[in-house]
Amino acid sequence: MDDSNQQSTVQDRALPPGKVSCRNLGWCVDICREQKLDLNSLLRNLPFKKEHLEDPGNFIDWHSFRTLSDRFLHHFAEHEIRTAGRHSWQHNTMAVYKLMGSLNHSLIAHYTLGFGPQGFIAKLFPCELAIKKITDKHLEISLVMKDNLPPCRSFHMFLAGQMAGLTEVYDYEPAEVDIYQTNQGAKFNVTYSHVSPTLHKAKKIIRSLSTVNMSAHELRNLNDALIEKCRQLQNQSDNAHRVNVIKQQLEQKYQLIVNHLSEVVWTADFDLNLDFVSPSILSLSGYSDTQAKKISLKGLLSPQSYTDMKALVSTIVADQRRLTLPVTFQEQIRHKNGSTLWIDGELNLFLGDDLKPQFIVGVVRATPRRVARAQSDNVFSTTATLKIDRRSATQHTNKASINKTSDQFKKTQKLETLGQLVGGISHDFNNMLSGILSYSDIALDSTELPDSTKRYLREIESTSQKALRLTSQLMAFLGDKEIKFETVDITVVVEEMQSLIQISLSSSITIRFNYTQAMTLIHADRVQIEQMILNLAINARDAMSDGGILTISLYVRETASRGTDNLLVRRKTAQRVYLCVEDTGSGMTTEIQENMFTPYYTTKPKGLGTGLGMYQVLETVKSHQASINIESQLRVGTKIEIDFPSSE
Repeated sequence: MDDSNQQSTVQDRALPPGKVSCRNLGWCVDICREQKLDLNSLLRNLPFKKEHLEDPGNFIDWHSFRTLSDRFLHHFAEHEIRTAGRHSWQHNTMAVYKLMGSLNHSLIAHYTLGFGPQGFIAKLFPCELAIKKITDKHLEISLVMKDNLPPCRSFHMFLAGQMAGLTEVYDYEPAEVDIYQTNQGAKFNVTYSHVSPTLHKAKKIIRSLSTVNMSAHELRNLNDALIEKCRQLQNQSDNAHRVNVIKQQLEQKYQLIVNHLSEVVWTADFDLNLDFVSPSILSLSGYSDTQAKKISLKGLLSPQSYTDMKALVSTIVADQRRLTLPVTFQEQIRHKNGSTLWIDGELNLFLGDDLKPQFIVGVVRATPRRVARAQSDNVFSTTATLKIDRRSATQHTNKASINKTSDQFKKTQKLETLGQLVGGISHDFNNMLSGILSYSDIALDSTELPDSTKRYLREIESTSQKALRLTSQLMAFLGDKEIKFETVDITVVVEEMQSLIQISLSSSITIRFNYTQAMTLIHADRVQIEQMILNLAINARDAMSDGGILTISLYVRETASRGTDNLLVRRKTAQRVYLCVEDTGSGMTTEIQENMFTPYYTTKPKGLGTGLGMYQVLETVKSHQASINIESQLRVGTKIEIDFPSSE
């Protein structure tokens, strides 16, 4: 820009929107070093560290930079921040700007190079700058933030220091700079000593003699820095290429698995618009995956099922306690040929890094029980009548007992069908997990992967191992997998489950763990014990919707031989290990206590409970020759005590 009074505006730049370049942030490091202040303490809760700021090729967002700059005001006075700005010209990242400035012929040209519309400040920060010459000794520089970003007072102080120190770079007296804050930025009045043309030319000749040597030195340094940066970029490019190749391989393997699933896997937004559906939808509905995505769930489900599904999704999203838990459902789907069939399925919410729901993941399959519903109803009518006729000669029956027998028969059929369904899913899922673990092992053996990628692979491997244990438990429960009894320290089991239990419960619930110093060894299947403890903890959570205290205790008692307890027959033994789960929840009515071990009996809303939790607890107690005792009082809480034979 020349010496005219014309006011200019900044042009578009390559700086990413809302970002700040780290090239002009060396002062942050310098001022902390000089004042012996730990910069990382000022960077707390910000998404970067000191090393990130020290690399001039990096960027940070404006809001983080503004937070960091304002924190300097808690440690430094305004004149200290201005002084840091004046001294920033000595930083090696400013060498190229000093070199370019040495070729100019006037101070206003120097200021335009740094603080004009095309100056380096406008290229390194998300702001627009304009410069106006008032007199030969007076400039007005205005700064306006772009994209309605909020201004930053401490940033303005630093810029004022840089403006004051600019004249010193070229062997003149420091300039005087006054700041006027505005709603959109700031205005700077810069006053400096007038320099005669003759003196200026003499200084320029002297500077030119030293500039040649300095230029060669600085250019060598810049060349070395650029070569090193190129090497770093090449390494990053090579790593990115390797990661991309592995990503493509994993995607191909994932697609291969999905394409051969018998179940239908799908993802959708919270309005039930399908984003993805596996090709197996064709055999279930008659629609290809492309056609299914086009008509979405509204076209696939029956009107009532679509309404029920939307209500179910809304309930899950609104309940923070359910975000990480799978939810089962049973709805009707419309086939392309016009017929309808029932499907069983499971919903999961995919959570982002902020633990907020991002989208829905679902798995569905046809329901054998619903497909043959008419036939099963006919079978029931005949069988139930025969049973009642045979008993009528010796026992009085009424309508209530007939209905009870009918319900029990239906529940038995439902349990058998569900067992077949879950068993099939467990086997298929177990096979997929084995594939995932195998590929994870292969990838971890690679010496070319960066540590960050291997860390993610180890997380995948760890999570898959946990899922594998869960499927093993399911198959054991269904009788498809042999129960593995071994000597288990139940105290260690509970200690390792602490984090899982805490995640599964609401933050309004206080959890207390009481352990004993005595040995708590039992002969047990570890997977079944873990699932039993988790079931009891989740039931306690549901009983404390307004918060409360959950206490999990372990202790050992010397017990004499007994007869029968209220539920099971005890073994004769001298020592027993007790697991006690106690809550301060709503308690249970007599009806709930009488039916709590009945399969499919649940007090939860439809779709949010299977009624199998306590039934599974009872089966585990039986298989481990343990006993269970339950005490519950309305509005006081529930205490469940399970004791196992000690293996010592």
